[in-house]
Amino acid sequence: LMKSAQCSSIDGSCLLGLPTEVWTKILGWLRRRDILNMDAACPELVDRAYWSQFRKLDLASFLHFEYGIDRPERFDKAASYVIRRAGSHVRELALRRFLVNEYGMGNSLETALLESSGENLRSLAIECRLLDWIWLVKFINHIGAKLRLLSLSCVCPLRSFISQRTSNSKNVLSYCFSIC
Repeated sequence: LMKSAQCSSIDGSCLLGLPTEVWTKILGWLRRRDILNMDAACPELVDRAYWSQFRKLDLASFLHFEYGIDRPERFDKAASYVIRRAGSHVRELALRRFLVNEYGMGNSLETALLESSGENLRSLAIECRLLDWIWLVKFINHIGAKLRLLSLSCVCPLRSFISQRTSNSKNVLSYCFSIC
């Protein structure tokens, strides 16, 4: 559809003047892989019409249902891509299953979360068994002032660490714990 990352007049930028709602409908008719191809060609347009629609995101479910990714070793690259593109728009983010389970969280995803979680993120739910807790502290310090809800599942060994962290953070309204 479009060939250059600049969306210049050579590749049909006359279409860029369409309202976001029209582009949202157009992108809704495309297959997911076509959206990714278009995203590579014209990221500004796809950001405006597709990624900006994401308010709640269960990352593992999204990758599984939308793109058929079900092997843990493929999650890191795909998950980091989705977070880089949708992260600034997401208000509620869930990291579950393969993403932060016995396979751990990949470096690309960790970096993407630190770089791309935007001003809008208010709720974070993490299901984990083997999570890098140093990264979690860095991440909470990075977004903690905006975060209203942090839900951690299966974090039995760190109960004292978490209670100390919550007493020091006045901006976080509530922390929910689901102890396995």
